[in-house]
Amino acid sequence: MNSSISFSESILATKVVLSPNGYFVAYTVQNHEKLWIRSIKENLTISETFVTILSNVDQIEWSIDSVYIACGSIDQALIQIFSLDDKKWKCKIDIGNGISGGVGLLDFCWSRMSRHLLTTACHHIQLTIWSLVDKDVHSIRDILPIEDYKSFSPDGKELAVAKFDVCDSGKKFVHIYDISNWKCNRRFNYMGMDLKGLKWYPDKKLLIWDSVLFSNIYIYSSQGDLLNHCPPDGNFSRGIQSIDSSPTGQFIAFINHKNQLRLMNTLSYGMSLDETLNISLISHFPTCILYSEQIIPSSHKLQRKYEIKKHFRGIEKSIDRMESGKITIPILKFSWDGKLISAYTPTFPNILWIWDISTTKLTSVLQQQQHIKGKALFIYSSIF
Repeated sequence: MNSSISFSESILATKVVLSPNGYFVAYTVQNHEKLWIRSIKENLTISETFVTILSNVDQIEWSIDSVYIACGSIDQALIQIFSLDDKKWKCKIDIGNGISGGVGLLDFCWSRMSRHLLTTACHHIQLTIWSLVDKDVHSIRDILPIEDYKSFSPDGKELAVAKFDVCDSGKKFVHIYDISNWKCNRRFNYMGMDLKGLKWYPDKKLLIWDSVLFSNIYIYSSQGDLLNHCPPDGNFSRGIQSIDSSPTGQFIAFINHKNQLRLMNTLSYGMSLDETLNISLISHFPTCILYSEQIIPSSHKLQRKYEIKKHFRGIEKSIDRMESGKITIPILKFSWDGKLISAYTPTFPNILWIWDISTTKLTSVLQQQQHIKGKALFIYSSIF
């Protein structure tokens, strides 16, 4: 087949993050103390450049309204915030590492209202909320040492936090905080075996799942009532590695360490999709389009494009999952409109799988020349 899809110009970058509104890309380059902002609508031309004081940028986070952008250095325990609306405005949050007597920095994120930054201290000592409006600082302690220990409600007015009770034999609870004052409104006991993560989905229900040892999925109401329990069955090996819910809340997708992908309908809690990701799967979907990245040498620079193929060649199957810079766990992500879901598995480190939710069919497979180290779906499903 002679059909092909052209790439944008390749840009050297170390960290790359797409803005929530889909208009900008922020990125840094190693050993360069700058944060670049490029406009997607203007063919990735540079729209702004911010100078940082960070020795190395480990994380970049856009605010939900795409007005503010924060970049942070884990080693320095230092975060800088810039504004696209006011180029002269800037903010610095110096948390302090263990050497300087601070609690250190593990990661950070924005509140739904885009005016508070939340930081997680090293070893999950505490969660700290920093206000950009009145400079108030609040702390939440006794948080569980897991990656997905917190989640904002769909309207952004509440924050669910997984905690343990030091006065009650270390039992695990979910605390619900009101973001107007960051005080706990209510809490409920977690009934599962080993809480691994939690997430709100659109109708204000809480999705909570166990660790890889048990793989139970629980649905709670916002008041803490257990609505449903989905235990693993004999056809699904234990070990949920990644989980995501659709923007409408109608579907929950999860994948295990053996690349088994499942799509659960939250109306009936039945499985709408149950497939194992492997190369032979492509032949089962004749309408699936295979895009293969091609690099074309030129006199000035390398050009890249996707060519539509009948068969993939040079498929990598990786066994070494500890390679530097490589994603080591499967990743699932719904598109913003909930029509597509993308899946990545480290077994095939240069392949991205795209599923159509309405037909539950594999619609596209993207083959990259190099290992995939990050991905994002644009706000519109038709653009990647």
